[in-house]
Amino acid sequence: MGSSGSYVRRCWLERRLILAVLAVPIERIGTKTYITSHSDRRPVRQWQRGLLVIGLAGLLLGMGVHYGAVEEDHWPYPEADEIAGQPAEHIGEELFLFGTVTAVDADAETATIRVAASPESISITVQSFDRAAQSGGTVQVLGELTDERTVDADRVVVVNDSGGAEWYKYGVSVIGAIVVLIAFFRYWRIDTDSWSFGVRHDG
Repeated sequence: MGSSGSYVRRCWLERRLILAVLAVPIERIGTKTYITSHSDRRPVRQWQRGLLVIGLAGLLLGMGVHYGAVEEDHWPYPEADEIAGQPAEHIGEELFLFGTVTAVDADAETATIRVAASPESISITVQSFDRAAQSGGTVQVLGELTDERTVDADRVVVVNDSGGAEWYKYGVSVIGAIVVLIAFFRYWRIDTDSWSFGVRHDG
C-alpha cells in the first residue's frame, strides 16, 4: 500500500511539473488533479497595471534622455542650422543632408535640394547626383561641402522619388492600420472591468 501511494504521488508530482512548465493552471481535489480555467486565475490589480505602465514610460523616457546625451558621439556631421549660419567654417567637411528636390539636371548630374534649417530653409547644389528623382522628391546626401552652397556627393539615397510617393506611403499605411484594427476587434474585445483583452463570443 505504501509503495502504491508513493507511486501515485510521484505520478501526480510529474504531471504537476509538466503542467507548470506549460503554464497550465491546475487544482488538486483529493487524489485527483483538475485543469482549471484561465478565468480562475487571480486578476492583476489596477495598481499593478499602473505601476507597469509607469515603469515602461520611465524606461522609454530614460532611453530618450540617454540618446540625447550621446547623440553628438554618433552624429559627427554639422547640423543644417550650422551650414545655414556659418557655411564657410564647414567647407571641406563631410555632410549628411536630408532635403527636398527642387530641380534636377540629369545631363550635368546635378540637382538642387531644399534643406530645412533655422531661421529659414537653404538651397544646396548637389554634384555627382546620379539617381532618378523628380522635383518634390526626398533624398539623403552624403558628401563634402566644396563651397558655401555646393556638395560633392559620395552617395545619394532616394527616399521618395516624387512628392506623390510620400502621400502614397502614408495612405497605404493608414489603410493597412485600419484593416488590422477591424480584423483584431472582430475576434477580440476590451474588458473594461479588468482592462484587458478578451475573446469575443459573437465574432
